[in-house]
Amino acid sequence: MLDEYESNELPNKFDYIRSLVERFQEKVAIGTVFIEAAVEYHRFLQNEFPDRPVFLIKGDIPFKKRTQLIREFEMTRNGILISTQQSLKSSVNIPSCNFVIVESLQWNIPKLDQYCFRFVRYNSTEQKEIHLVTYNHTIEQNLLALLMAKERINEYIKTLDFKEDADIFIEFGIDLDVLNSLIEKKIDENGNIHLTWGTQRVS
Repeated sequence: MLDEYESNELPNKFDYIRSLVERFQEKVAIGTVFIEAAVEYHRFLQNEFPDRPVFLIKGDIPFKKRTQLIREFEMTRNGILISTQQSLKSSVNIPSCNFVIVESLQWNIPKLDQYCFRFVRYNSTEQKEIHLVTYNHTIEQNLLALLMAKERINEYIKTLDFKEDADIFIEFGIDLDVLNSLIEKKIDENGNIHLTWGTQRVS
């Protein structure tokens, strides 16, 4: 099971991601950060969807085997590909998969981009859906806001059009309530540091 997780119940993300996979009746990819999470999702989704092929790719699988698994996944109609985000390197292209679930965010945003761009190619002709799954009121929400801030800067560089945070969130289909659950650091007039989590003071 997962290190440092002591409950006998699966995390809520498992059920939410299962509901997403159920909704996507074609190929879907799920990217985790941790190997243990990838292994657990593989076991869980094999049980939940016995009629759909489920594939697992980890960093310790030789590149030749990974290539074979990706080829088999692409040949399916509704296969499920679970992998660590790090195991799909820049040379891997999976253009036939239009539904991508990012199970957890990375501190290193370019690595997250690298994973997503295995599916979103410059010559992609079909609509892609990328779902970033986070827990409410956690540091993950700040990571999500950081991703959106990066996108805001990218948008300005491309178009010289300055967009508000809310505009970017709406464009990506992200609930604006996320902005109310971010951790913020403030320094008062006496130089003391205070952390606030939404409207709740932490310290």
